[in-house]
Amino acid sequence: MVRLRIVDLLGGLTDILYPRRCAACGRSVGNEPGHICWDCRAGAESVAAPFCDLCGDPVEGGVEHRFVCSGCRRWPPGFDVARSAMRHRGAFRRIMHEMKYNRHTALARDLSEFLYNCVAMHYSELRFDVVACVPLHRAKERERTYNQSDLLARGLAARLGIPAAARCMVRVRPTVSQSGLKANERRRNVHRAFAVRDPGWVEGRRVLLVDDVMTTGSTVSECAWALKNARAAQVAVATVARG
Repeated sequence: MVRLRIVDLLGGLTDILYPRRCAACGRSVGNEPGHICWDCRAGAESVAAPFCDLCGDPVEGGVEHRFVCSGCRRWPPGFDVARSAMRHRGAFRRIMHEMKYNRHTALARDLSEFLYNCVAMHYSELRFDVVACVPLHRAKERERTYNQSDLLARGLAARLGIPAAARCMVRVRPTVSQSGLKANERRRNVHRAFAVRDPGWVEGRRVLLVDDVMTTGSTVSECAWALKNARAAQVAVATVARG
């Protein structure tokens, strides 16, 4: 109890000396936890049904039956199922940009909470052995100094109480940014770009694969194929945002 009070006191003093600002709107966070204010949390749009049974891509309008989207029917993904927490719009688009490109790594704690809630909602009947992440090419990671998906995976694994295997996969060749590419160009860009370091370690394991943003699903699908080729028993995907 005394230790918790000391931690709270130190946190309060830190906020006085270095006031936290919301990563989305820039306003003071005040007494709210983390780096996302209540207004931006409340204004964010969660991914809700109806969505594709496989990839979780939401659609507009009233669809009252379960369905698999045309993309998954035409190009079956490597993963067994994928779900995302929030839409990649408005405040969350700015938040993801801050973490990925502006070195706001403290956001990993906030965003892993959204990931945890997503897993609890959509994967309550599934059990996982390990949390993995989409790897960066070593040159890109040296340039950025961190992998945002690695930070998210570690935060989620800690909340789930299972191991994080951040280095179980490697990006074997550099790829250009997926942003701005069409769906078929995205697939070609990441085709065979990933490999499993130790297939014997992956064999038989149920893997929860984490990434920050999912758009067409090409990247996580290619990672999942690599894991399945290494005889992973199951690969489910969880991302913070869905484009």
